Amino acid sequence: MLLERIRPWLALAQLLAAATLLRSLAYERWVTVVAAALILVGTLAAQRGRTWGVALTFMVSVWFPVAALIGIAPLWFVAVGVSAAMPFMLLWRALTKVDRGASVLFAALATTVGAGAAFVWKNLAWVIFSNFPTLAPRAGFHNGLLVLTTFLAMVTFAVVRRRQQLRRLVTSAAPRLATSDPVGSKRFTAAPAELSNDHEDGQAAEPIELRAKR
Repeated sequence: MLLERIRPWLALAQLLAAATLLRSLAYERWVTVVAAALILVGTLAAQRGRTWGVALTFMVSVWFPVAALIGIAPLWFVAVGVSAAMPFMLLWRALTKVDRGASVLFAALATTVGAGAAFVWKNLAWVIFSNFPTLAPRAGFHNGLLVLTTFLAMVTFAVVRRRQQLRRLVTSAAPRLATSDPVGSKRFTAAPAELSNDHEDGQAAEPIELRAKR
């Protein structure tokens, strides 16, 4: 039930993270590539019912809006962060029922780590780019073949995963369909043996009412 509540947000976070990853590959924003890839990993794990996937997705989600607000990322990064944070927020009540102290502690640490990573990157980015020019982002579209290959891999993975889900759904529904009667079906039972023996030796069957009177 809880998984069904967060499933639409997981799908939206995956879509936005995939678009962000492709865009970051094209413009060589390698830190954003890593962040988007972590969201994809977290959402995939969450869709399989792994709590750590929701936790990882939430931790990375904090980085996106903070990076946008301090001016090192576009404003639409806020949408990426919100969509990735929503599964954790929707599960917050259930998590606090299990262990309120641990949930509050993790939320505080995740927020601190995510926001702190954005501030640290803002202050260290140009130092890193100066020492490692190959890591610096470039203007214009680059890595076209890498972007295309990554996009095709994502589409292939999504199609294969969808087919596997449909196959599991059909397999799980097959036993129920086999044991249930079709709508409108009729059942016929065999006639009692005493009625079927009335025609022996060429004698005609007598009505049930007459035999009852004898």
